[in-house]
Order: sequence, then structure tokens, then C-alpha cells
Amino acid sequence: MLSAIDPRRQALPHAVRQGEIRPVFQPIVRLDNLALAGFEVLARWNSPDHGPVAPETFIPWAEEDGYINALTHELVASACAAAAGWGEHFFLCFNISPLQFNGRDLESVIFSAVAGTGFPHHRLVMEMTESSDVYDTRNAHEIIGRLKKAGVRLALDDFGTGYAGINRLLSFPFHALKIDRSFVRSIETDPSARTIMAAIIGLASSLGLEVVVEGIERQAQRDILLSLGCTYGQGWLLGIEMAPPDAACFAQRHLPARLPAPDPARPALPGSDDATDDAPSSSARNPAAARLDALFGLADIGLCQIGPDMRLMRANDAFAALFQKPEEALNGGAASDVLPSDLALWLCRHAAEIGASDDTFVFSLPRESGPARRLRVRRMVMGSAPAGLLLMAVPN
Repeated sequence: MLSAIDPRRQALPHAVRQGEIRPVFQPIVRLDNLALAGFEVLARWNSPDHGPVAPETFIPWAEEDGYINALTHELVASACAAAAGWGEHFFLCFNISPLQFNGRDLESVIFSAVAGTGFPHHRLVMEMTESSDVYDTRNAHEIIGRLKKAGVRLALDDFGTGYAGINRLLSFPFHALKIDRSFVRSIETDPSARTIMAAIIGLASSLGLEVVVEGIERQAQRDILLSLGCTYGQGWLLGIEMAPPDAACFAQRHLPARLPAPDPARPALPGSDDATDDAPSSSARNPAAARLDALFGLADIGLCQIGPDMRLMRANDAFAALFQKPEEALNGGAASDVLPSDLALWLCRHAAEIGASDDTFVFSLPRESGPARRLRVRRMVMGSAPAGLLLMAVPN
């Protein structure tokens, strides 16, 4: 016997058409001085007939029943129209369904929603979750390329560690990543959580990406994240979800020009970039390098950094094993001496092109390399200076 359809599900198409699903805004701020950077726009449905319906309930219904594009259009149009008059110092970011990256209509949905609102494309950010099932990557690249050409940026949401997260990060031209709140919960008491957080921040910084940490609820968490080099945060400590009128007031109260600059005399937090001691270790002298070392040690996939001089600065065991060599045989060596000749030649030929691009390049490995058949290659930076290339081995 078939179960009855949930009446809330039956009411969803009408709710989308009538604008019952409305945007709320949660601030994303700079952690150092609390200046507003942007708002994440979240969908909320308070049905006049059924009361509040959670987004984790109605969004899957919209995906399954074919209303996700209409829902996205209405949410983006409503949010952009509301926020257009709040100033020009912030962005709006929206969660995008994996179905929309696999489809053909996302850019037309976004552009038609924004048209006439007065909100510019370059202040829009679309979020793709790490776990999104984007099976048609070529189609997704084409969509993202058209959005990027119009000024729309892309962020990776719910970022974690390990193969899935890093692989997704290097698969598309992201400008930012958002670290999932699960990493923040234990950061005050668990040294391993801080190590993982530092490694993720180091990876993002080396790729020239902005980092937003979600779920910040306590001042101690903010202090630790500042000490680890994180720039942006989101969470109840920094700002709750707000209806448009409250978000407008928040935007006006948090104009960057009205906020104090970071105090240069602020005491350095333990482990921060400006912390010093009488006999600084190599990690203290170069915290960014220490974060990358931590990442390379934690990752269970092959990772390698090649410097601007085409020498291998660091490679982990998993990367060295691809070429049947110990890790120490690679680190410090010239690419032309320690890597296969075809790979070294390809890297030399394309290094300048990769260094000037936000895109990820791919090199195919021979079959005898084992389960990893491809290397994803992306530029690295330290601050604004080129820092070479990052290579990641990708299993088929």
C-alpha cells in the first residue's frame, strides 16, 4: 500500500510561486576586526498552513520534484533585491544544488534572477558542497566558466580533510573554501583538531584561496582561529540569521571604514604568525610552511610541492610511492632529475601557464603507476608571491 504524500510536499510548488520561501542572511565577517565581508543567504519556509518546514526537508523535495531551479531563482532574486541598497562592501553567497551543476540551466537561473535588482554579478558567490555528486564534470566546468566570466565566484562548502575534500578543491576554480563546523567544536581542547585546522588553512593559503570557518560560537574559538591565520568566520558569536531589515542594519553598522584597524601591539597568541620566542623553531619562523608540512603528513593521497626553481620542496610517502622511490630521494631534487622525464618535461613546459591561471591542470600517468592515473596540478602562493606548483595524485 502506498503511503500518503506529505501535504507539505504537495504545498511546495505553490509556496515557491507565491514567495513563501524567503531569504535570511547570516553574516560572514573578518575575524580580526569584525568587519562585514558578506552574507550567506539561507532559505526559510514558514508555511501559513503547515508552520515552519526545515530546509533539509523541503530542499530535497524541490530537487526530486523539479522545482529547484524555480526555488533558486526566487531566493536569489529576493535576496539581491533586498540587499542592493545596503552598500557595496559585501558579497552574497548561495548554496547550489548538485543537480544544478549537472544540469544546463544554472547560469540562466542566476542571471535572470539578478537582472533588474541592481546587485552586481561580481559580488555573488555560489557554493558547491564537498559532498556534491557532480558526475558531469565537463558540463560543470562549462557552467562555472560562464559564471566566472560574468564575475560570479565559486566557493567550496563543508570542506573536510582527506582525498574527497582535496580532490574536489583541485577539480574546480574555487576562490574560497568554507571549513565545516565539525572541525571547530573540539578545537579548544583537541590538539589534533587544531593541527588539522592549521593544515587546511595552510593548503588554502598556498593556493591563494580565502578561508571561512563556520560554526564559531565562542570567543576562544575565534582567538585560536586568528592564531592559525584564518581570516573570515561565520557563526552565532559573529552574527545570527537575520531577516532583511535586521541584515540591512547589520551591514550599516559594520562598514569597514568605521571599524578600528587591528592593534599592532596586540599580544601574539601561541602559535600565531607573529609569535616569537628566544629560540624560534623552523615552524615558528615560517608558520605557513609548518601548516603545509602538517597537511602533507595527514593526507593519505600523494602530494608534492615544486618550487619556482623546479625543485621538489616537499613530497609525501604516497607521492614518492608512485615512482617506487623513498620520500627522501625526491625532496630537494630537481624535477628533471628525480621525476620521470615525460612528467618533468610537461611541468617545465606548462609551469608559466599554470602559474598565471586559477585553473587546475591534469597530467596522465602511465598504467604502471598503480591506482593513481592522473596528477592534478595547481599554482601555489605564499602571500602574494609565487610559491611553485602543487601536485596531487588522483585515483581513477
